[in-house]
Amino acid sequence: MPTQQHYAHETSQEMKQKAGLFGRIFRRKKKTILTAANRRHARYPCSCIGKVSIGNRALTLDGLVTEVALGGIKFRPAKVYLLDMRGVQVSIEFGGLKVVGKIVATRPDGYGIAFFDQLEENTLDELVSEFGIENDED
Repeated sequence: MPTQQHYAHETSQEMKQKAGLFGRIFRRKKKTILTAANRRHARYPCSCIGKVSIGNRALTLDGLVTEVALGGIKFRPAKVYLLDMRGVQVSIEFGGLKVVGKIVATRPDGYGIAFFDQLEENTLDELVSEFGIENDED
């Protein structure tokens, strides 16, 4: 039987092998933190009233679109609590548009929703022009 001293000298590889099935099941995935530099599409701050329908309109959330990009939006429901609904398909209505996507992130400041089909450049330009918020830091 190994002594306490033996365990102190185990390599991380030996520890991984001993973890076995439990270690493989509960291994944490590395989180990738997205920043402005490594995002696929630039985000634009905005303020546009919108509506998100979940499922077959069984649940509709009114709220505010706070960021818009070619590939998605950030939507803040007019509710106090946010449910974790990552992976749920939704229909979004805002700024005269109706698009379909899925919730890819749940954060305290709202849902990150990725569009199934990205917006056209001119559509994004129109949204930013009408609902965009100027950045005072420039």
